[in-house]
Amino acid sequence: MSTQLINLLVRRYGEPSVADPKFFIDTLKTVTSAYDDDLAERAFQILVTGRKYSTFPSEGDVLESLKKAHAEVHSDRDKPKLSTVQLDMEDQAKRFAADWLKRDRLGRLALIEGWGRQLRNDLIQKFKIAKRYGVLDLSNIEVDPARIAAYRKQASNKCVDTELLDLSVIFGSKDEAEHWQRKLKEIRQQNAARKTPSEVSTQ
Repeated sequence: MSTQLINLLVRRYGEPSVADPKFFIDTLKTVTSAYDDDLAERAFQILVTGRKYSTFPSEGDVLESLKKAHAEVHSDRDKPKLSTVQLDMEDQAKRFAADWLKRDRLGRLALIEGWGRQLRNDLIQKFKIAKRYGVLDLSNIEVDPARIAAYRKQASNKCVDTELLDLSVIFGSKDEAEHWQRKLKEIRQQNAARKTPSEVSTQ
């Protein structure tokens, strides 16, 4: 979406009362970019008539008004389309997660133990959040230990038959998924023989 709705909101409520108004506005532009400009005036009407406060609305309030405006204009089957920028971001996030799982020690352990798909989903969200706030260096990304413990517990009760499907989702390629399935099988056999952890080779 262009600045049309945001301009209407600024005229009505004034500048956002936050530490960094420019950053807030830029973030608002990003999160509303999937919606068409023709929804701006209707979304503004919905927001103003249903709002009790005189302060600048939050991102969530603005998105909610856009969703309601969209529902009025379009059928239930018609969903807001992702912009090219958002699609590029999604692809970048998926590639980042797949590469991280292959090169990071924790990522390789997740693949060996069968909880790589769950960790991948966390990494995708972390990537999107980091990029939204302008973080360029993701080398020190952290994963919640409690989530890791939960994933490992779930994986211990998991059907092995789902592994190829999980790897296909992670790497986006059946050939690469089959390659990694063979590699993981070899690593597990080696670990079982040695009774010690091992690194996954990517050769």
